Amino acid sequence: TSGKIIYSARIIPVRGSWIDMEIDAKDIVYIRIDRRRKFPVTILFKAFGYSVEDLLTYFYRSERVLIQGSRAYKFFDPSFLKGQRASKDVKDPETGELLVKRGRIFTIRAIKRLESVGTDLIPIAKEDLMGRVFAHTIQDRSSDQPLVKANDTVNEENLEILNKAGINQFDLLFIDGILTSDSVRKTLLLDKVETKEEALIEIYRRLRPGNPATPEVAQDFIDNLFFKPNYYDLSGVGRLKINQRLGINSSMNLRILRREDILLTAKALIELRDTQGV
Repeated sequence: TSGKIIYSARIIPVRGSWIDMEIDAKDIVYIRIDRRRKFPVTILFKAFGYSVEDLLTYFYRSERVLIQGSRAYKFFDPSFLKGQRASKDVKDPETGELLVKRGRIFTIRAIKRLESVGTDLIPIAKEDLMGRVFAHTIQDRSSDQPLVKANDTVNEENLEILNKAGINQFDLLFIDGILTSDSVRKTLLLDKVETKEEALIEIYRRLRPGNPATPEVAQDFIDNLFFKPNYYDLSGVGRLKINQRLGINSSMNLRILRREDILLTAKALIELRDTQGV
């Protein structure tokens, strides 16, 4: 109804639970096990023991930012600059010569010129930081309390908090909305699960409603779904197809899933959607 293409993936074993993943029209990544009710895929990943920070690091690249008073900079990285527009004039640090004018695109030629003069920092407008996403949780050095959490958005308030704590460098997710979408970030915001134990119980309740749930029972249940040969069998052909599609080289004798297989399936699906199959 939205006119958007829905991208989906399916893992079908010879024996055991089916996995269906899809990215809906709102860019949320869902998983469905044995055609039961779908839920955010990040809940399953948290049940595997991955934190929010782990997942953001796995699915996104990040770039380091430096704040000096009223000025902001990002550390020079050619892979992030190509195709981006300069929000401030970029000058030669030695001579002051203008290298890239404000509003102009960083072309390959301009990037090579920046490299040749030894540019370390690219000036950016502080406003460009607003709404971007922290890649890591930053702790207060004196109390070990989080000043900002991974997946929080940058705003004036938390920049002021970091400034008062003496922290002027931090990493932000690189989400350009062109080749990299915010699907995983949105999915993490939706799932509302904090710990591995909560995630295990949440999945167990969804798949076994009415049964008493404890972390131990839920852990055994998840393990039996995908990771034990008595209950799950991909077959040699299934392992071959997964290896080929995900570009991995797992042993043909490995006929159960690995946690990495499910992570890679989600990553391949998101890349397919972001690049529209190109």
